[in-house]
Amino acid sequence: MRRSAFLALTGLAVAATGCGTVTSTVFTQVGEAGVALPAECAAEIGDFLVAIEPVVSNVDFEMATEEEISSLGGAMEAAGGTFDPEPCPDLDVDEARAAWLEIAAERAPGTRGYIEYTYPDD
Repeated sequence: MRRSAFLALTGLAVAATGCGTVTSTVFTQVGEAGVALPAECAAEIGDFLVAIEPVVSNVDFEMATEEEISSLGGAMEAAGGTFDPEPCPDLDVDEARAAWLEIAAERAPGTRGYIEYTYPDD
C-alpha cells in the first residue's frame, strides 16, 4: 500500500472509531512489512484492547443492531477501556486494521470482531 493512500484515510479511521493507531512491525500481506509503531503506542492499544475484551468478546458484530453496538461505548468506558491516541502515528484504515489485529492476536484475541467492525476490510 502506498503511504499517500494511507495518510489520506487516517483521519477517517480515527474519526470513525475515536481511536488512534498502533506501532510495531505489521505485515499487511505475505512478506510485505507494514507500519512500525512506537512501543508506547502499541502498549496503549494493547492495554485498551485488554480492558474492553470482556465487553466486546461475545458480541456478534455481523448480527448486532445499531442500538446494541452504540450501547457498547458506555460499557467499554466503564471497563476502563479508554484509548489515548497521542503516542500513535496517523495510519490509513488498512494499516490501522492490520496493526490493531496484530496487537489483538497477542494480547486480546476476543477483540478481533470489534476491530473488524471498526476497521472494515472493504
